[in-house]
Amino acid sequence: MPDRGGPSFVAGMLTGALVGAGLALVLAPWSGEDARDVLRAKAREATNRAKGTVTDISEQARSAVEAGKAAAAEQRAELEERHIELDHQR
Repeated sequence: MPDRGGPSFVAGMLTGALVGAGLALVLAPWSGEDARDVLRAKAREATNRAKGTVTDISEQARSAVEAGKAAAAEQRAELEERHIELDHQR
């Protein structure tokens, strides 16, 4: 059974990392500055989408809380009314 944690494994990992980094540099579709510009634009888009999602979720949560408050108030009113009716029956 081969030794999977020995020096040859580490050498293979380093060789693979170097080859991968070299290929990434050679095959990159943009220059470094262009790549940074694209990354900045994508980051801005992702940030804006995240902000929009947070806003939507916040509005939905607020709406759900208000609906819950209204339902609780309605139930409380009904229970108080029943309580008063039961007190009058005694």
